[in-house]
Amino acid sequence: MKTRFSRFFISPLFKGEAMDREVLSVDSEFNQVLQSDACRLEQLQCHTSASGHSFNRFFWGNKKSLVDDIEKGINLREQILKLYNENYHGGLMKLVVIGGESLDILEDWVLELFSHVKEGPQLKVVALYNAPIWQSGKLYKLEAVEEVHSLNLTWALSCLNNEYLKKPQDYLSHLLQHEGKGSVYFILKSKGWITSLSAGVAGDGMSRSRVAYIFSMCIHLTDSGLEKVYDVIGIVYQYIKLLQQTSPQNWIFKELQEIGNLMFKFAEEQPQDDYAAELADIQYEPWFGSRFNEEIIPDSLLKVWGDPPEINLSLHLPSKNVFIPNDFFIRNADSSQNQARSHHPFCLIDEPLIKLWYKLDDTFKVSRASTYFLVTLKGGVYNDIRSYLLADLFAVLLRDELNEMLYQAGITELGTTLAFTGDSLLLQLYGFNDKLIVLLSKILTIAKSFIPSADRFKVIKEEMERSLRNANLNPLSHSSYLRMQLLVEVFWDVDDQLLCLVDLSLADLEEFIPKLLVQLHIEGLCHGNLSEEEAINIADIFKCNLSTEPLPVNLRHKERVLCLPSGANLVKDVRVKNKFEENSVVQVYFQIEVDTGQEATKLGALADLFEDIVQEPLFDQLRTKEQLGYVVECSVRVTNRVLGFCFCVQSSKYNPVYLHGRIDNFINSVEKLLVCI
Repeated sequence: MKTRFSRFFISPLFKGEAMDREVLSVDSEFNQVLQSDACRLEQLQCHTSASGHSFNRFFWGNKKSLVDDIEKGINLREQILKLYNENYHGGLMKLVVIGGESLDILEDWVLELFSHVKEGPQLKVVALYNAPIWQSGKLYKLEAVEEVHSLNLTWALSCLNNEYLKKPQDYLSHLLQHEGKGSVYFILKSKGWITSLSAGVAGDGMSRSRVAYIFSMCIHLTDSGLEKVYDVIGIVYQYIKLLQQTSPQNWIFKELQEIGNLMFKFAEEQPQDDYAAELADIQYEPWFGSRFNEEIIPDSLLKVWGDPPEINLSLHLPSKNVFIPNDFFIRNADSSQNQARSHHPFCLIDEPLIKLWYKLDDTFKVSRASTYFLVTLKGGVYNDIRSYLLADLFAVLLRDELNEMLYQAGITELGTTLAFTGDSLLLQLYGFNDKLIVLLSKILTIAKSFIPSADRFKVIKEEMERSLRNANLNPLSHSSYLRMQLLVEVFWDVDDQLLCLVDLSLADLEEFIPKLLVQLHIEGLCHGNLSEEEAINIADIFKCNLSTEPLPVNLRHKERVLCLPSGANLVKDVRVKNKFEENSVVQVYFQIEVDTGQEATKLGALADLFEDIVQEPLFDQLRTKEQLGYVVECSVRVTNRVLGFCFCVQSSKYNPVYLHGRIDNFINSVEKLLVCI
């Protein structure tokens, strides 16, 4: 394998048939994203850049762009060889080798395998920023595939490769996308104009290059925000003026520096191939058919944005982050714990209201912890679609109420998941353990007395309606949705949800909340750098804030999955939701017989092993050789604890019947594959 890798940089074959297959793969990849709003926007930015600029090109590539050149008399293979001969030399390369062997052995391998790479001049990396990329003062309106209102502001900064010690783009990103009081997000959210905001320099090659650093701000607008789009932009520029008037704050820089150091010091190990690629990289719209129009922004507006006459008094810098951890002490097991308790999660508390499992981390010994809680609600919540939607609305509105606090915690890698799933509220906290209990206490204190406001109900309901209308536009996600619809006993169709949601009011929710919390059962797991005493403290916080009647076992809803009869051959055939979508998807699902106890664990391990064995031959046959499509995959599926195995192919070239036949043909060859191992 090492020899094969090194020979590519010394004497690559560039076979004609391999290039033909790669052209088809490039075309399949392009067709996969043809209905992606993000990719359409990216290509519009290329299309509207200055003529002759390096951005003004088709970055994706497809069969048309490659084959047309061949028809014009350009030999594709000769062009690739020319590119290789001019650029693939030692002066422009970096080699990273990660291995468990000694440095001497690794060095010998490098000399043996790569000493024949041809030499070349080592070019000095310099910034290429010169002419403007885009003409300023232009507003482009792009037709979206999904029902979405998205405002994207873009600024071209000079190349910042040499400013890696200061990271000015990260300082700006931290402030412009902050969600605390005084931020752009907080002000626009309070006006009911936006639902989300992000800002910064992305990590892709277009956003970070010697040409420029592209700083972007993406704001998702509500219906009323769309009508106030110029006012939204005005608030952004008011905050920028505030930053211009306020010198960079040392305490903010130090806070970001401290968090960055923590992320580096306690970073979890990443796959070695990804890490090697990352290290090696450290160095100095006619195609989509998207409809858009171009408007000139009035000079009067540009003048106001460039130098706002006044700054909204509600705008100010963020407060200091109280969730930065200080305590990194590693908890040790009590010497009195028996061996079984130390190796497996055990039940620490078993009461009518709460059942708590606990496992101290004695393997990795890092100052992180994870807590997972399912708050099971009274069974009637899941018995009808109206109750299901009201419970979901409650969870989303509560998450919205907690947003400022959870955002601050998230900056320090103290993450939170709060969502309605099935008949339960899921609450997860994970990250550095020092402030985890503090955050949990704050969350539950707010939750126990939470009453949603009319303005936030209107915005959240509107966003949920939009999300339901956009559901299943992607064929891959649509196919997974259909599989779940067939298997899960209680499953609410998105169209039915939308019809019901439209009629729900704030009064309906206010009447529902007391019924939602009248009876509960809490089951959780505390794992990581937490002592038994701290885990018991967490349980006490729940009992203190959720002092309701315990939910009896017989009233707890249990998710059930349809048991497919042996030899079943069921087919569900559905048209894609987006009439312009060119891709078809086929999922072939096999349900695996249910086992319990240790046999279930063994069965799961065997299923994972089967996936590892079959994955590469499937890809090689259906994608590389048959060129069915860009997405060819197989994987284990676990549906409410029921194992299954799924084969999936997406193609813009072949119809579902043909794809199904080719998957079946491969499945018929699997037995021979296993015998040959």
